[in-house]
Amino acid sequence: MSKFNLYEDDEIRDLMGENLRPGGLKLTKDAVEFCQLKPKAKLLDIGCGIGNSIAYLEKNYDVDVIGIDPSEKLLNIARNNHPKLEFIKASAENLPFKSEEFHMVLTECSLSLVEDIKKGLKEITRVLKEDGYLIINDVYAKENTYLKELKKIPINTCMRSLHDIDELRFILENYGFNIVLFKDYSQYLKELMVKIIFKYGSMSVFWSENINNCMDINEFQEMFKKSKPGYFTMIAKRGKGNNGRNIL
Repeated sequence: MSKFNLYEDDEIRDLMGENLRPGGLKLTKDAVEFCQLKPKAKLLDIGCGIGNSIAYLEKNYDVDVIGIDPSEKLLNIARNNHPKLEFIKASAENLPFKSEEFHMVLTECSLSLVEDIKKGLKEITRVLKEDGYLIINDVYAKENTYLKELKKIPINTCMRSLHDIDELRFILENYGFNIVLFKDYSQYLKELMVKIIFKYGSMSVFWSENINNCMDINEFQEMFKKSKPGYFTMIAKRGKGNNGRNIL
C-alpha cells in the first residue's frame, strides 16, 4: 500500500514551521555546539527537507554542508531558497558518497522515517569518519507495546515510527558507536500537539483528515497515546576500525 507523505503537505509545513520538526533550530544548534566541530568540517543532513538547517549551519559555523532528501517537492523548495548549497535526491539506505567522507551526519525527525533503519545506519557508519558524530533528533515511545502496529499505518510521518530507545542504542553500539549524549525534549513535542489542537480543534480531527480512513481513528489514537510519545536528542560517536563494510 502506498503511503501519503505528511511532511510534504503545505498545511503541515505551515503548522510546524519552516524546520518541519519539534524544537526547530535550537536543538540543531545545541547538538552541533556540543560536538565542537572544526572549521571546514563536512556535514551531511539526511532528510534535509527545505534546507533550513544546513543553510543555518553553513552560515553560522563555517562548515561544508550537503543535504539529501527523498522528496523532490521539498528539494525544489530547498534549491530555490538556498541556490548556493548542494542538495541531492537520495535516501539513507543508499548514500551516494564515498566511505569516511563526513565529520558529522545529522538526522532530525528523519531517521524514524527510514524504512530499513539497520541498512540506513550501516550506510551512515560507512560515510562517517572515525570519531565522527551522528546527531539524532527524533520521536520515541516511552511504552513500546504498540510500535509494530503503528508502523503498519500507510502514512509517512515520524508519529507512526516512534523509536524504541533501547533498540536504537543496541543497534548503534553494535555498529561501533559510543553514545555520548542523550536528552529528553518531550516538551517540544507537547508544544507541537498544542498547536495541532488549536488549529484542528482536536487530535482526532487532525488524524482523521490525514490518515485517509485506513483504520479506526480512535484505535490509532489509543495506540499512539498509550505509546507515550516523547522527543529526544541522541549524539553518537563512531568508534575506530569500523567503516560499516562488515556490519550485518
